[in-house]
Amino acid sequence: MFGYLRPLVSELRVRELEYYRAVYCGVCRSMGKSCGAASRLCLSYDLTFLAMLTAALSGEKTGFGKKICSCPAGGRKKTAVGSASVDYAGAVCGMLASLRFADDAADERGLRRTASRLLGALSVPWAKRAGRLYPGLEEGTLTRLSALSEAEKEAAGGGRRNVEADPEGECRPDAPADSCASLFGELLSFLCSYPFADEKFRRERTIASAVGYSVGRWIYLVDAADDMKEDAKHRRFNPLSMTFGKDELTKEEKTTLGCTLAAEAGSAADAMLLFDAEPGAAPEPAAVIGNILTKGMRSVAEAVLDGSYRKPVKDRL
Repeated sequence: MFGYLRPLVSELRVRELEYYRAVYCGVCRSMGKSCGAASRLCLSYDLTFLAMLTAALSGEKTGFGKKICSCPAGGRKKTAVGSASVDYAGAVCGMLASLRFADDAADERGLRRTASRLLGALSVPWAKRAGRLYPGLEEGTLTRLSALSEAEKEAAGGGRRNVEADPEGECRPDAPADSCASLFGELLSFLCSYPFADEKFRRERTIASAVGYSVGRWIYLVDAADDMKEDAKHRRFNPLSMTFGKDELTKEEKTTLGCTLAAEAGSAADAMLLFDAEPGAAPEPAAVIGNILTKGMRSVAEAVLDGSYRKPVKDRL
């Protein structure tokens, strides 16, 4: 994944930050168990969000323990253990990392392509293990990624298009950025709702699907904005470049995109308002998710659009 879904730490309570860090470490350990130790290098904030969303909607009571961190200077850390939500997120993280290496091998050139091919070959078991643990997960993910890949190829093959934004700040439905973002939203919707396939979780599945769709659209658009200059430099497809017909957005176009990103984050936050926590359920998951949707995503979007955002070498909180 991309690592854009992170809380605004300064607005978290101490116990909420401790919970978030424990879940983050739990996903890391779970990746090692389900996909192998090497997969832990691909740990992402985004999948910590998935773990907390699943835990919040399911009412799961997460257990914690002191575990030795895999980092040399990590020491013993409070870690989420014995959590179905954390285990699911860990498997998904490994699977997505493997599939992204394969995608990069097709898009990159030179040494980058060689490296992606090597990593893709080494990480094939990660996706397979996730598929064995969660039937239908790999197939459903591949189907949606294939649809996205085809849409991107079709958009790239059609040449640049100068598509105006509507007065409300949304990209037009026929714009490559909008259509491709919707397909990525469908992927996130599938991943977020997968744990709630049982009919008794109909309400939870509806909420998870709605949150995943809006968050997926947001991730796709903010990533495209963040990568515009680099994609232009390496002559890679970028949906925003195709939509606006240029490799750098004007102040007005950034404002338009900012409105779209705010709308997606707002839609996800509105979907979470339908959620009623079970009596006795831990309040931390929903609180951290609320922080991410209303504060963290806004902060990241503003930094990306004003050029101050810097991707970490590795997600670290």
